[in-house]
Amino acid sequence: SNYAIMSLCNLASMCRVRDHVAAEVGLTGLFGLMKEEANVECRVYTTMLVCNLSSVEKHRSAILTGGGLRCLESVAASVDDINLHRAILLTLYNISACGESHA
Repeated sequence: SNYAIMSLCNLASMCRVRDHVAAEVGLTGLFGLMKEEANVECRVYTTMLVCNLSSVEKHRSAILTGGGLRCLESVAASVDDINLHRAILLTLYNISACGESHA
């Protein structure tokens, strides 16, 4: 699953296919991987996938309404890994640009 998530993360970094990746990958499943995946590296790539998706306003809104903030907070508090924390901070930065996050 690590290589699949890494590939999806890379695809989501490209503007032309970001919406397609978002349509094919459910946020609930991504949040589950972020919280439950035993492999920390896979958690990092999953978080970066969410980060890439959060650079688009409609996906930021879906992340916010889907429980993304609570998931990020939970993962940050439960896992002591600098790369995962960095990915979480980047994701929070992208989410903070969303108008709904300030409402």
